Amino acid sequence: MSTLLLTSAAALAIPAASSAQECLQGPIATRYEQLGGASGKLGRVTGCEQSTSAGVKFSSFEAGSIYWSSTSGAWDVSGSFHQLWSSSGWENGFLGMPTSGEVPIRAGGVFQNYQGGTLYWSPATGAHSVSGAFRDLYAHQGYEGSFLAYPMTQEVRVRGGVFQVYQGGVMYWSPTSGAHTVSGAFRDLYRDHGYENGPLGFPTSQEVPLRNNGVFQNYQGGTMYWSPASGAAAVRGAILGKYAQLGYEGGYLGYPTSSEFDIPGGKRTNFQHGYIEWSPARGAVANQPIAPCRVPPDGRHSPEYAAECLMQGWEQHNDDLMGAYANMGVHGQLLQMTPDHVYRTFEGCAPAQIVTSETLRLECTFYLDNPEWYHGLAIVFGMENYGGTWGTFAGDIDTIG
Repeated sequence: MSTLLLTSAAALAIPAASSAQECLQGPIATRYEQLGGASGKLGRVTGCEQSTSAGVKFSSFEAGSIYWSSTSGAWDVSGSFHQLWSSSGWENGFLGMPTSGEVPIRAGGVFQNYQGGTLYWSPATGAHSVSGAFRDLYAHQGYEGSFLAYPMTQEVRVRGGVFQVYQGGVMYWSPTSGAHTVSGAFRDLYRDHGYENGPLGFPTSQEVPLRNNGVFQNYQGGTMYWSPASGAAAVRGAILGKYAQLGYEGGYLGYPTSSEFDIPGGKRTNFQHGYIEWSPARGAVANQPIAPCRVPPDGRHSPEYAAECLMQGWEQHNDDLMGAYANMGVHGQLLQMTPDHVYRTFEGCAPAQIVTSETLRLECTFYLDNPEWYHGLAIVFGMENYGGTWGTFAGDIDTIG
C-alpha cells in the first residue's frame, strides 16, 4: 500500500473503467444499483473502487462518491454534502464516515448521518454540520422541527467556547457551562449585553417556565427574565441576590422591567412593583434610594426644589418612584389586615397642603385588588429636608370610601 493511501480516500480517484460491472464490487456495487446505476443520482462511474490503508473503500462518480467501511456500511455522498465533507477532511475529519444516505425532511430539506455528526441542508440555509454537544441538544429540542429549525453556520470559535447560529436561535457551548440555546427576546438582550464577552458570560441553562407565562434563563453572570407584561430584562450581582431573598418573581416585586443601569452612587434595576438599588456603602436595598437628592447649588431648600428633585428622580429612573414608596408604606400597614400580599393599582398624585417651608407633600391614591370591601387608600408622601439633603417619606394612610 503506497503512502498516498494514508491520505484522503477522495484523492485516490482514477480514470473511469469501461463499465460499472468491471469497476465496482460488493457493497459499493449494491449501493450503486440501489441508487439507479448510471441513470441514477450519481451518474456514471469516474473512478473504480479503491482501498485505503485504514480499510476504507470508495468509488467516485459523476455526481458524488460511495464510501464503505466495515463499521459504517456503504453510503453515497453527493452535492453540497460532498463539498462540506471534503472541506471537513473527508473520512479523516471530525465527521468520520457516512452512516446513512440522504433523508428528506421538512421544508424541502435533507439530512445525512455520519459517525461524528449530522449534515443538514435546506434551500434557505445551505449545508451545515451539527456535532458533539450541539448534536445532543439539537436532538433534545426536536431537531429541525423545533424552534431552532435548520443550522445556518458551522461552529464558530469564540472566547472560551463556540457558538452556532440556527434559524430560530443560537447554540453556545463552553467547558464550564455546557451547551444551551439563546433565542427570541433573550437573544436580543444577550446581544445588547455583549454576548459571551459581556457581564452575563455563557448561558448555563435552557429557558425555564415561570408564573404568569414568564420564563427565565441562567447565565454565568446573572439571570434573564421575560413575561408578556414586563418584557426581557437581566438581573445580576448583588441585586440578583436581593431579588432572590425577596422571592424572585413570586415575591412582591414581580418581574424585572429593566436591566441594571447606572444611577448616582450605584446601580438600579426596576421591577413591576418597585426597584432594587445598590451602592458600595449600603449594598442592595429594595424600594429605598441609595442616595438622597443633592443639596441645591445655592444651599437654599424650598418646596419648589423638593418637587423638582422628586420629578427628576421619577424621570431618570424611568419608573413610578413615588408609587414605589407609597406601595412600600401601604404594604407594611396592611400586612395584618390582608392574609395575602395583594398588589395595588397606582392611580396618581396631586399636590396637598405644604406643611413647612422645607417640605412638599403629595397625596397619592391606590386601589386594592383584594379584599373587595376595602377598595382604596390614600397615602401622603413626598420630599423632606433631612439635615441639608432631601429625602423621600411615606405615611398618613387613610381609607377611601
